[in-house]
Amino acid sequence: SNTIIVYIDTSLPAVPASLTSPTHSNSNKWYKENNVLFNWSSPSDDSGIYGYYYSIDRVNDTMPDSVSLWTTNTSINISEVIAPQITANGSAEKNLSGLVDGLWYFHIVSRDNTGNVGTNTSHYAIRIDTKSPSVTNLTPADNASNQNKTPLIRVDYIDGGSGVNVSSVKLILDSIIVNATSNETTLIYTPTSNLSNGIHTATVNVTDNSSNYNTTTWKFTVGNATPDI
Repeated sequence: SNTIIVYIDTSLPAVPASLTSPTHSNSNKWYKENNVLFNWSSPSDDSGIYGYYYSIDRVNDTMPDSVSLWTTNTSINISEVIAPQITANGSAEKNLSGLVDGLWYFHIVSRDNTGNVGTNTSHYAIRIDTKSPSVTNLTPADNASNQNKTPLIRVDYIDGGSGVNVSSVKLILDSIIVNATSNETTLIYTPTSNLSNGIHTATVNVTDNSSNYNTTTWKFTVGNATPDI
């Protein structure tokens, strides 16, 4: 007699195992690299894994389904497959090569060889910041004249992505790093002794938590432009 063997698999596949990113290995860290690579391992399944549905968006708990993006690989460069044209910060800014700045989430589920699609999803957060901090409100203003020989020097700065790395903020006055007070948004310094008459050069260095930096230099005059003799 003939023997017929029937294989039945009604179990839903498990989530892809060991989801990692070699380019963005820490989900809590901001990166200035916006081309993102993901790797994962196939979970065990009675009928074997056929492929994976995945998506990337701004929502932390999206569950991909049969109309989502599809791959049979266990690694993917998301930037080569999809370059989201997402409006950033209410503007029309778009990036066609890689992800635009901000917090993103990658989601992936498994599909096995009998067509079962998993309902448990692996999620991975990606934090992208490609822009340098902005420096504003230079005090004294660039090319300003000031009769005060101990003028208040103030700089405001902002970073809309990863935030300013306060420990990186430095003020250089006439080629000397001075002991300024700084926080997440402002640097303040008052000279401890009189500045000489003439033109003085100030430089502020600001780096954000993705290692993007801004170096801004300006000049101001104390007294008159004729140096003290």
